[in-house]
Order: sequence, then C-alpha cells, then structure tokens
Amino acid sequence: MKKDAIEKFILEFDTFSLYKQQEKISNVPNFIGVGAGRCGTTSIYRYLCEHPEVYMSPVKEINYFGFRDKETNPYGITFSEYSNFFMGAENEKIIGEISPAYLTLPTSSNQMKAYIPNVKIAITLRDPISRMISQYKHHISKHKINNINNYIQSGVKAYNEKTASSYRFNWFHPVKNLTQSLYFDGVKRILDNFPSQNIVIVKFDDLKNDSNAVMKHLCDFLEIDYRDTAVSKSNASSKPDNVDIKIEENVLNQLLKIYKGDLKKTEDMCGIELSSWLKKYE
Repeated sequence: MKKDAIEKFILEFDTFSLYKQQEKISNVPNFIGVGAGRCGTTSIYRYLCEHPEVYMSPVKEINYFGFRDKETNPYGITFSEYSNFFMGAENEKIIGEISPAYLTLPTSSNQMKAYIPNVKIAITLRDPISRMISQYKHHISKHKINNINNYIQSGVKAYNEKTASSYRFNWFHPVKNLTQSLYFDGVKRILDNFPSQNIVIVKFDDLKNDSNAVMKHLCDFLEIDYRDTAVSKSNASSKPDNVDIKIEENVLNQLLKIYKGDLKKTEDMCGIELSSWLKKYE
C-alpha cells in the first residue's frame, strides 16, 4: 500500500473503531468451516453468504487461528482485532467464517476452544489424491512445477525425511500440499476439543453429487431454515495446456502408501466410509 492509501485506511479505521466502542459491538463467530482446502469450501461460503440468517465474514480465509494470531505471528492481530471481521453482523443467527488452513495448523483447534468454545465446526473432506491434484493445479502459477510427478516426488522426499513441519506456512511447497490430504491428526484435534454435536463432516463427493441435500443437512446442523437455491461449482482449478497431470504408477503407489493408513484411521475415528476413495487408484 502506498502512503496515501495507508493514511486513508487509518482515518477510516479510526472512525470504524470509535463506532464499535460507542455501540459496544463485540461480534464473534459461532460457526467456522475448517477445511480441508479444495473440498468445496468456497461453494459453502457463497451459499451461506446469501442466507438471510447468516453473516459470513466479507473475507474468506481470515486464517486467524494458528497463523495470523499474535501468539503465533509477532506481526499478527489480537482476538479483538479479529472480531472486527464480524462487525457488520446485526441480527443474524449465525456469524461465521471459513478458513481451510485451520484443519492443518496444529494450534488452531486449541485456540478456537480457548476463545470460542461453543463454536460449531464444519469439516470438509475429499479423496486425498484428487484434492492434492486440485491444489497442484490451483497453485501452479506459484510453484511453477509443470511436471506433477516431479512435484509429488519432491513432496514425498520431504515427507519421508520428516521435514514437512519446516514448510508449515509455505503454502506452495509440494509437501505442504501432500500433508493437507492427511486428515487424521487435524480431525482428531477438532474431535478432542469440541463436542460431537458441534461438528459436522461434509464429503466433497456428496456436495458435488447432491449439493441441495448437503446444504439442507448443513442448515439443520446450524439450526437455520433451508433455502433451496442453486449451489454453483466455485473456485475450480485449471491448468495451462503444457501441464500433464497424469501420475506415473510408481509415484501413485508412493501416495497410496502414505494415504491409505491415514484415511483408514480417519474413517474408523469418524464412523464414516472413506476408504473407497483410494480403490479407484489401485
């Protein structure tokens, strides 16, 4: 931002902050979508943004907990500053945000429990390999690796060398993408911190095949009226013409070795069928 823009922003923020204090406004979310990424969270966000009983933050992916909070990031924001994202809420029953990073970041669920212990949480999951491919395509302008097999092997190497944690905040490194398809630890942290009645799990397949049924289930979970409106596919990945996303058999087998056990553990923990996702690759 240039100096003039910064000063204009400061003046507007001062007016905004004073209004918040005078009106004693302190809105905080009672609903958060935690991801995983590339699992339909943008479609859910847009549906809820249009719902009259819901106020969603104007910014999708605030990424406060575990990333932009002051405890994690010395240049981050306080919880009070985070609440500014919900300043526009009035009489809506649900105040929410969606940040897929929360499922991946190890401190997010503990922080959410500390600040908003009664929050309702939606977890979206997808076939781990198709999710990884989708993110590969979505971020290709950033990582600039046009061969998906080289990309995956780079991620597998870092994963096997146990250096994945070094890339926790490097959203474009292959190992970060690879580990975002490992669901067990992230889902377990949510289940350990919040009661089961506060958690709903949405499968990407269901959202893709029958979005109306999924949205009705989500509305029931949030205790709001279901609105039968079109749910369009959002934020779809695309790839340049010179990129081949065909995964070689030996590379695919490396992924299956990594994902099979994790997906089975997640399936057993959640009591929902997930293992069939990988059968089509065998």
